Amino acid sequence: MFTADDLTRLAKACGAKPNAAVVAGIVENRSYLTYGGINTPASVAEFLAQACLETDYFRVLEEYASGKAYEDRKDLGNVVAGDGVKFKGRGIFQCTGRDNYERYGRRLGLDLLKEPKLAARPDISARIAVMYWNDKGLNEYADRGDTKAISRAINRGNPKAKSPANHEADRIKIAKLAREIIKPGAKPA
Repeated sequence: MFTADDLTRLAKACGAKPNAAVVAGIVENRSYLTYGGINTPASVAEFLAQACLETDYFRVLEEYASGKAYEDRKDLGNVVAGDGVKFKGRGIFQCTGRDNYERYGRRLGLDLLKEPKLAARPDISARIAVMYWNDKGLNEYADRGDTKAISRAINRGNPKAKSPANHEADRIKIAKLAREIIKPGAKPA
């Protein structure tokens, strides 16, 4: 499906030096993609393109910012003082907000409200990202090569959002590179 070398090549093609531990964490948990139906060259490439951007080119599984910007964001379920910092973006797709931590924690049988840092653990992060991808029906967009819709689903929560995703043009460029690296006809791992 993809290797550590593939992710490293993708990051380097974007001018970045990835973190070997983050790359290894994603590669070691790639079976969750296969089990989750993200198993065609198009869907894998699009998934990895978003992962690349969201993890700062495979460098981190927790956003750099403190999370204060998410305080009082009722759309994220952040209704308790300190929620923004506690439930800041973590994982492959930067799971953010009390509601998302509660939702995905419940589905995984984990108390992410008590232990939010678990969302940055590679195995849990991969499972959350795959569930989110499938919740938003993103294989359909991947099959059409609609990186714009995928970007908006990942960053805005809705593939039909009118506002562009943050760094949307970069996401589109990364997806083109990923499709070159994850070649058609590649066999799932």
